[in-house]
Amino acid sequence: FTNKLVDNCAITIIPEFNPDGYIYSWTTNRYWRKNRRNNGSSYGVDLNRNFSVGWGLNGGSSSTPSSDTYRGPAAFSEPETVGLKNFCARQRNLGGFIDLHSYSELILYPWSYQTALCPDDAFFNSMTTQMVSDMVASGGHAYTKGQTSRILYIASGTSNDYLYGIYGTKAIA
Repeated sequence: FTNKLVDNCAITIIPEFNPDGYIYSWTTNRYWRKNRRNNGSSYGVDLNRNFSVGWGLNGGSSSTPSSDTYRGPAAFSEPETVGLKNFCARQRNLGGFIDLHSYSELILYPWSYQTALCPDDAFFNSMTTQMVSDMVASGGHAYTKGQTSRILYIASGTSNDYLYGIYGTKAIA
């Protein structure tokens, strides 16, 4: 079983999706979350509000450029999100996706932009319950898990909603 999985599976790691924002968070503002797009009077687009599924819906992002959750002028307005979109479009089978945000110790799954349960809610609940159990068993913290919009807040235009909504990929953040 293991050899078949290894022989037929590719794992791609993108170590940093927002390099200019990441550097800025270490040099200037530790809580910076956006990229460094010049918006005229302010800087940055929250890349995790810039994907097309749910973009701009239900108050889960802001249209104000100075906001920390500014979604950008359009879905996929940023080169970073276009790059991920193009990468995903070239893949034959996107079986899973993890957008790692470890600060809050949360494991989040779709939907982020609405409180309705996604069609695979039972699968996501079971999978993330097992993930939390495995982390605790290995000496780690018990992360909180659940649907983003239900345990955290509405967030529109997120990467996990995009990968799940467009490709059916089991996507967590």
